[in-house]
Parts: sequence; C-alpha cells; structure tokens
Amino acid sequence: MRIPTQLVYLASLLSSANAGLVDDIVNAIKNAVTCASCHTLLGTLEPVALLGDKAFSATFVAVCKTLQIQDDDVCTGLINQQGPIIAHDLRSTSVLGQTSTKLCNALLGLCQEPDVNPVTMSFPKPAPLNPKAFVSTGKAPFQVVHLSDVHVDRFYEVGSDAQCTKPICCRTFPDSPSSIARPAGPLGSRDCDTPTSLMQSLLKAANAQNSKFNIFTGDVIEAALWLDTEAENTSDMQQFNQELGSFLDSPTFPAIGNHEAAPSNAFPRNTTDKGSVQWVFDTQSQGWSQWLDPTAASQVKHNSGSYSMVVPGTSLRIISLNTIYWYKLNFWLYDSDKQQPDPNGVLAFAIQQLQIAEDAGQRVWIVAHMAPSSGDCFKDQSNYFDQIVQRYKNTIAAQFYGHSHVDEFAISYSDWNNKNANTANSILYLAPSVTPRNADSSFRVYDVDPDTYEVMDSRTFIAEMSSPSFQVSPQWTQEYSARELYGQAIGGWPTNQPLNAAFWHSVTLAFESDDALFRQYISLKTRGVNVATCDSTCKTQTICNLRAGRVENGCHPTNPGFNFERRDGKIDTTARGHADHCEGTGLTSILTGATLKLQTHEGATLEDELRAALSQILSFDLVAVAMYVFEYGLTLEMEVNLVWSTNWNWMKVIFLLQRYLPFADTAFLIMYLKFGPGMNIVRYMMTSGTAFSELILFLMMIPGWKAYRAGGDSALYQSVYRDGLIYYVFLFALSTINIVVIKMLPYGYENLLTGVERCMHSILTSRVLLHIRQLGNNNQDHYSMHHWTDGVTQLPSGPKEESIPSIEYDDKPPKYLPAIVIQKQQVVSEMVA
Repeated sequence: MRIPTQLVYLASLLSSANAGLVDDIVNAIKNAVTCASCHTLLGTLEPVALLGDKAFSATFVAVCKTLQIQDDDVCTGLINQQGPIIAHDLRSTSVLGQTSTKLCNALLGLCQEPDVNPVTMSFPKPAPLNPKAFVSTGKAPFQVVHLSDVHVDRFYEVGSDAQCTKPICCRTFPDSPSSIARPAGPLGSRDCDTPTSLMQSLLKAANAQNSKFNIFTGDVIEAALWLDTEAENTSDMQQFNQELGSFLDSPTFPAIGNHEAAPSNAFPRNTTDKGSVQWVFDTQSQGWSQWLDPTAASQVKHNSGSYSMVVPGTSLRIISLNTIYWYKLNFWLYDSDKQQPDPNGVLAFAIQQLQIAEDAGQRVWIVAHMAPSSGDCFKDQSNYFDQIVQRYKNTIAAQFYGHSHVDEFAISYSDWNNKNANTANSILYLAPSVTPRNADSSFRVYDVDPDTYEVMDSRTFIAEMSSPSFQVSPQWTQEYSARELYGQAIGGWPTNQPLNAAFWHSVTLAFESDDALFRQYISLKTRGVNVATCDSTCKTQTICNLRAGRVENGCHPTNPGFNFERRDGKIDTTARGHADHCEGTGLTSILTGATLKLQTHEGATLEDELRAALSQILSFDLVAVAMYVFEYGLTLEMEVNLVWSTNWNWMKVIFLLQRYLPFADTAFLIMYLKFGPGMNIVRYMMTSGTAFSELILFLMMIPGWKAYRAGGDSALYQSVYRDGLIYYVFLFALSTINIVVIKMLPYGYENLLTGVERCMHSILTSRVLLHIRQLGNNNQDHYSMHHWTDGVTQLPSGPKEESIPSIEYDDKPPKYLPAIVIQKQQVVSEMVA
C-alpha cells in the first residue's frame, strides 16, 4: 500500500509539534525565575490544559517523578488532586491577565501581588456618633481555651519510622524500608502529625483550665495531602467533633480550616460550576450543632461555613468566618479574569452580623483560620475586611486565628500612614499549633474581662517533647504569660488594662530597642524548637509584619518560590503561611522544586529522560484528533456524493451520528476536559458513538450474508467481509492494547489510547460503509465510468453487466469481479438504501 505524501507530512508535522511543546514545557519550567517567565510558563501550560485534566496532571506527575521532587506516590497523589484545578484555571483565564499574575505569586512567588483593586465597602448604617462604652467593673476574668491546627493523624503508628522521605512520617507506607531510623514514640514525634493519644492528653489539660468556652481555629486533617479523600476527611472531622464534646466540659466555637477539604485548600466559589465542598459544611453543621444554636448551625451549612452566635450567658457574639475564600493556595479562586471582591459573601455576612451586634450593644470576637494579616491572604480581601474592622472597631473586642502554626500576633491601625499606640485599634491573636510536626504541641488560654470581653492576659501552654516523661505522660506547663513577660519589658502595664492593640504596639517598640527581648520572641514563636537566626533585615521585616493586620502593609518580599527543602530544620520567622507550616508539601513546593532542580547539574542530566516521559503523555491525543480531521477531509467528497443525496432512513441517521460525534466528544471534549470531574456526558457520547459504529458493522453483515447466499463471491460480499474482517481485527488489537494500557500503566496514562481507539472506530466504520455505497452506486449506474480516488483507496466504476469494481489500494491494479446478476439486485438495494 502506498502511503500518501499528505500522511507523511502530517506525521512529521505532529512529531515536530509534539517535540516543540515538550521542549517548551521543560524550558519554561527551568527558566521560571522572573514574573515575565512565569507568565510564559502559564502560556506554555495552557495547551496542555486544553488536552484535559488527566493529561495536565500526568504531565506534572512525570515532572515530579523524573526530577525526584517527591516519592512517586506523593507526586501522583498530590498532583492528581490539585492539578485538575490548575488546568481548569488555565482554560478559564488569560495568561497575561491580573488573575494569572496572582497565580504566579501563589505558585512560584515570582510576581508581586497586584495592588489592591479599589472597592469601598458599604454598610447598613454609619458609625454611631456616640458609640457604647464597654467599661470593666473589675470582676474576675473568665478563661477561654484557644486550640488551633490539630492535624490529628488517625493512622499514626507507634514504632514506625519518624524519619522518612514523605511530607509526614510515623506511618507505615507501602514503600517504607524494613529498617527503622527513628521509631515513632507513643505520644508523638517530630516530623509527624498529632497522634490521637497526644491530642486527647492535650484536651484533658485544656479542660483543666475550667474555661467558660473554647475556640478552635481550624485544621483537623493531617498533612498527608496526597492521600486525602472526602470519606476520610469526613470521618476525621466527625471523630474530632465527638472528642471535643467528650473531653471538654464547656462549649467550643470552631472555624473551618483549609485542610478540611479534599483536595486540601480546594473551596470553589459559588460562581464555579465544578467541584463542591458542601459535604464539609454539612458535616460541620451537624457536628457543631452540639454547641451552636439551630440558627448558627444552619448558617454553617448555607453560608459556606461561616456562622454567628451569642455565647450563652454573655453579651459576646462569636462571628466565625471561612477565610479560605481569601486564601492564595485555594486554586479555585483563579478560574476567572473577573475580580470578585467578596467570594461566597463572607464579607457581607461579617457586616450583617457586626451590625446586629452593634445594634444590640454586644461585643464581638472574630474567629477564623487564616488571618487577614497572613502573607497567604489576598491583598484585596484583607483590605476590604480592614474597612469592616475600622467601621466596627468599637464592637470588635479582638480577633483570633491560627494557620501559621507559630505563636504570634498582628495589629491593625486607624491610620496606616501613622502607626502608633494611639492609632492601634485592633489586635489579632494567632495561636500556635497542636501538631508537634515542627514545634512542641501547645494551646493558649486567655483571661477575659467579663464586662468588656477584652483579653487581660494570653498564656501559652506546651508539652516539651524533649522531656523524659513526654512519651509516658506529657506535662502541660505554662510556657509564658504575655502580661508578665512583655508588660515588664514596656515599663509596666496597668493591671486593669487589657492587652489591647496599644499594648502590643508598645511591645513592638520594645522589640526594636531590645535585641534580647526580640530573640526571646523569636524563640517563643516555635516553642524553642529549631529556632532560626534572625539578622537585622529579618528583624525589620518581622516587626513590619507584626504591625500589618492588613496584609498590604506587611513586608512580604517576593522570592523565587518557597523553600525547596522539605524539612531544613528551620522555620521562616518573617513570613506567615510558610510551606512547611500549615500547607505542607503541595503543588507549589513541587513546581518550585522542579524549577530549582532543573537549574542544577543533577537536573540537567535528567532533562532528556523528562522530555521522553512528556512525549509519551502529550502525543497520542494530538495524533488521534489530527488523524480524524485528516481522514474526514479525505472522505468528505465521498460522503457528499454517496450519503448526503440519499433519502433519510435509520441507517443514514446512525451513520451520520457515528461520523460526526467525534467532532464533539473527541476533537473538542476529550481535548478540553478528557473525562474530567462532572463530565460523565463525555463518556456517554464516546460510548454512544462507538456503539453506533459497532452497530453499523454488525448490520452490514446481514446484507453481506444475503449476498453470499445469493451468489457467493460478489464484490459486495468481498467488501463487507474483507474490509469488515480486517477492520475488526485491527480494532480488536487496538482495544486489547488499550485494555493493557489501562490496567498496567500508572494514573494519567490509562487513557493514552482512548482517543485513538475512539477515532479509529469512526474512521474505519465510515470507510466500510462508504465503500459499500460506492459499489451499490456503480452497480446501479450502468453507464457510469467515473474513476474515484480519495488519496488512499481507488474505486473504478464500470458497466454493471460486465463488472463491479472491488476496493483496491494505489499500489495494486484494480480487479473486476463477476457482476451481481439481476436476481441479486434486491440485496444491493437493501444495503445502499
């Protein structure tokens, strides 16, 4: 068979295009060192995103595995969870727009976050001219326990290795070595999340504080992000809610954390038509109903996790906000070029509830997971929320957050251009984590004035893992009292005055003048574990961030990505939301790791291997689509002459369906979504199209059998059985190979030949039917001498009483078989009708 030059040219073109795309991807990742090069990287990845979610994920799985950024199972799990969201973003936005600049800031830290998009928040009422004065009568304070970032690991295994190659250890993984380098202790180990035993010990110690109520600022789920599932996260949340209710005698007012979702961080906006985390809100609405009134429990379910409730027996309203809709690593927030000031109405809900509190003369505590001071928070939402804080500054007594895993605070000001004790008007308390992953497990206790609901003292309790008794019975002791430690440092603080924003601003002034005090603060941030060295530049940035309750006023220098080393033994003391803290290993650290690795000598030696891996992933769908379109062009004239002009009947309908469905389900939908979540319609279309093709091949056997019964070795008989048999054998072989691919190759490769198989079903079926129709036309047109060729097959015509042409290829002379005799005309007519 002579191969047409068009096919040779097309194959060469596809090979060159595929090789060019692979080179572009490798070079774009390698050269992603500036903001402009990050935009180039996104532009290079956009065509890969158009190939579908699985093709996109498989591309980055190959990058992660080949460059050995993480263990293979971690690469596969993390990227298959988060990759489809990024692919969706790239398909939905312009690579040169503001949204892409923000994505570059989040993914690689290569672009400065754009300036705030100006939005003036509107309020139901102006601030009162004579606001209510909240005055202390000197009553004894009550206590409130603050828990955050529990990250309880239900699969923690005592005696397993606490020193492993995974993002967290103390589990037995399928590829765990037989030798144990550092056995996991009964009550916890460093580089591991919280075992149930340690968490329950902490809850008992917290309950001993006799708190009036407790707050929990989110993150129940452990950091094994690559293994997250909806079922497991739901179970973990339910179990932790039960334990809070069992071990703590007083009610708890929780907040949603970024780890509660699966994938982690993934909270789609209500403007996004893919993905859903309603199951998180439903689970927590039910679990928190043991503490919340029916209205608040309903708000959790219907307000994306936010709620508001007055603490029984007080005039204090808790407003719990889901700030993950302001979180940079919530990649669902990058799927539109239209800037959305208030995703899911979190800001509007805060305004509504603050106005209710102001009208009722109540004080308010804001409780949430991620603080608006965090470097992980978008400038836009932080700015808009600060407008709310300034409007209701008299109502808000304090704000409480977690997320950073370190012991810190932040201050907001009424005049950001003149930050001093007089303009400081709101304090943000950020609690240290329960998880001992990077520091000793801890919790906070606040002494609260019962009249003003302001914090009179903040005391941190820890259990030192280095203590000999820790693995038997952790000793929970007070690490420090903020009033005792910092009150003396600022020259004394009146005992009847709260630790308000003015107090904490004075503390930052003391840090500037007292290096020893500042170093003590740095040590306390991580509970004395892995204390980082902080030079003068670090000190300036740290103090700057403490005075930045509004993130745009902080000092968050843009560096080329997060720290590549997964655990370098140090914690960044200046930045919040560090990858090794709350986020753990994710797509950001993998992509950054790939960029840095390719710039090393080791990475250079792996480039060819990476190119080969990417070529295998990216070529087949392009080949399938191009092959189908090319074949369609070759046979379109045949279709026009042999099908379009005929009368409508069921065979014609089936033919056209199987002929044109690939344009929708393969040429567009496979390339665009490729069996992406929520796209079952694509599967139905592909299955239907293939079924129509098989139906036509089956139905052709009927007239073929009749032709055989009528006279045996006719052109029609040979066309049906020769072409049909060859095509069936070919499709059977292709299907068999595809089954092997699906069963044997890793995730991301299982649909390697799906597009090819789908297109070949349509191509070959169309060929068979068009050939038969050509035979029928030749037989019916006695005087036709048309010599048909479509570039691949040649169908000469001749007088019906002499011969009927068979289907021949360019490299063979045409054969003429005996004509179908008059009594066989009915059989031919049945097939071409």
